[in-house]
Amino acid sequence: MKYAIDRLNDNFALCQDIETGEFKEIPIELLEVGTKEGDIIFLNDGKYIKDAQLEAERRKSLRQRLDKLIKRKDEGG
Repeated sequence: MKYAIDRLNDNFALCQDIETGEFKEIPIELLEVGTKEGDIIFLNDGKYIKDAQLEAERRKSLRQRLDKLIKRKDEGG
């Protein structure tokens, strides 16, 4: 399973499963150093590490969808 980090606090990260949409709390000590909100992570040998490639693809897709919405709004649709 892969998760998108929704938010971080001192003790855990609230993460959303990118396939099911379900939320899960993950202890902060299990995250790779430097992990931040919006990162995509997955479990590997007992630690959650970042998936930079999937994160970049997801951000690009979200940006394209946002651009389409803005374009429609500007066109009056």
